[in-house]
Amino acid sequence: MKPKLIFIVVGLFMLTGCTLLKPPSASTTVDLESTSNNMDDMENITEVDIVEPKKREEPKEPERYYAQLSAVGDIMVHKWQLEGAYDTKEDNYDFSHSFEYIRPYIQQADYAIANLETTLAGIERGYQGYPRFNTPEVLAKNLKDVGFDLVTTANNHSMDSNAAGVLHTIQVLEDTGLDHVGTYKNQEDSEEIMIKEINHISFAFLSYTYGTNGIPVPKDQPYLVNTWNMYEPEGLESMYNKVREAKKLATDFVVVAVHFGNEYHSFPNHHQEEIVRQLFLAGADIVLGSHPHVLQPIDIQQIIQEDGTQKTGVVIYSLGNFISSQKPTKEDPAPKDAGIIFSFTIEKIEGKKAEIRNILFVPTWVQWIRKNNKPYHRIIAVEQALRETAEGQETGFTAYEIQKMKQVRDRTVNHMMHYLEKQPKLKNDVYYLDLEN
Repeated sequence: MKPKLIFIVVGLFMLTGCTLLKPPSASTTVDLESTSNNMDDMENITEVDIVEPKKREEPKEPERYYAQLSAVGDIMVHKWQLEGAYDTKEDNYDFSHSFEYIRPYIQQADYAIANLETTLAGIERGYQGYPRFNTPEVLAKNLKDVGFDLVTTANNHSMDSNAAGVLHTIQVLEDTGLDHVGTYKNQEDSEEIMIKEINHISFAFLSYTYGTNGIPVPKDQPYLVNTWNMYEPEGLESMYNKVREAKKLATDFVVVAVHFGNEYHSFPNHHQEEIVRQLFLAGADIVLGSHPHVLQPIDIQQIIQEDGTQKTGVVIYSLGNFISSQKPTKEDPAPKDAGIIFSFTIEKIEGKKAEIRNILFVPTWVQWIRKNNKPYHRIIAVEQALRETAEGQETGFTAYEIQKMKQVRDRTVNHMMHYLEKQPKLKNDVYYLDLEN
């Protein structure tokens, strides 16, 4: 190569090498054609914003909430139970042994309800059984420890210890932490509707009784007990209006506990059926019956409400006795020692109406024996007891008791389904009825 040519090449290299262009950044767009024509022309490089593509959002699944509501029948304490619960050495009472076997069934509920058919009026009035019940206050603690959350207190024994007994019972329940509905300390409390939210599902609770065994509610304290005159239609209207009021609160469910019917009758009378129909029309979703002291069947009804919409109403006409000293006799064979743990599984899907998905029940029987030379009353979940016996576990039940529990189980299952075409399925010692199919 000639020297002159070498100088020209070196000169060109120096010109381009000393004015190196920075490579375009990720936020610039380069005009390649212009740049190739003149690499020094910086006016053709323009900064722009890069628009990221929008991420596709997956549709959000609606939240689902579940609650299990359980209810049992009458909690009664007769003189034999008082004798069995008394500890002579400690000079106190304890009824916890009556509930030890069924504790897991109560505790698995999100909210458990019982009908408290006795007063807790204090030792000054004297503890006694039938006909005017007054039970040691420790019963409230025993119920709370088992897992009960709410007791209904409007029944024909509410006034057994007079007005003072009603007020003392309420105070004991509140001190123990048990919710209560049906009896009240003052007018203001009686006008309030009890609302409870359980796992994002709301419930309104009401409780009423046909009367108080002829013991009058004081005229200057009409708020003490929710009652009506069962022979006067206008007497019932106050209950129906209260249900309408509860419905307007827009809770998911309105639950009404009603003390009515004929004692020891296994089926509802026409009066009960009409009351339930009117309660459903007014807006009740679940009706829990008590007073007959024996079980009466479940029914599921499709109701056209007063506003023209259709809804499903569930009623058990009588929950029977849960714990008492009553039992069948030759003279009176009514199954007063058979009861039930009655439950609902409720689902609420976000943005939709909450619905009852299934009904569950556990047949129960009150074992009445003598232990440590005292009467001993214990509620037995019969399906579990029979299964454990069949598996060879040491249960201690006699041949007579096993036969008795089989009778209670078979009768309870058939009797509960009297109005329904479906048959319940058995799973984990619990009978359940799926309402979705």
